[in-house]
Amino acid sequence: GLGVSVNEPPRGGILTVSPTRGGAISTTFLFTSSYWEDDESDLPLTHAFSYYLLSDTDLIVVKTPDAVPYVSTLLGQGLAIRAFLVNCVVVVSDIHGGLANYTS
Repeated sequence: GLGVSVNEPPRGGILTVSPTRGGAISTTFLFTSSYWEDDESDLPLTHAFSYYLLSDTDLIVVKTPDAVPYVSTLLGQGLAIRAFLVNCVVVVSDIHGGLANYTS
């Protein structure tokens, strides 16, 4: 018979952002992507970081994809209608293009 292998995307990971509160353009935030699992043959993983103020279709890129699973950055000010909340996103990809994301 014919064996077909399907690439599974990375799984099980999280994004942490520290500190959890701070000032726009004054606090340096550390984004850390952790605990992702994938098959050995799918490694290395890349990590891309971004954030959004209102809609996840309007992402502001913090770091383009590479193997480094963290980045320090300043963030823009959130919107009053969302209580100044900023959503932070990591997209993790394996070498075959399998994607996973996590929003914090």
